[in-house]
Amino acid sequence: MVKNLLEIRENLNKNNKLDRKFKNVGYIKFAHKSEKEFSKI
Repeated sequence: MVKNLLEIRENLNKNNKLDRKFKNVGYIKFAHKSEKEFSKI
């Protein structure tokens, strides 16, 4: 699961260089929530 998140982030960085700043802000919030969810498991 965590590996998939890292791959998604890499793909966003490669494919969306122009909006990377905006997408990364949203992604960081998403990833932070996901880490909290994974820590419950």
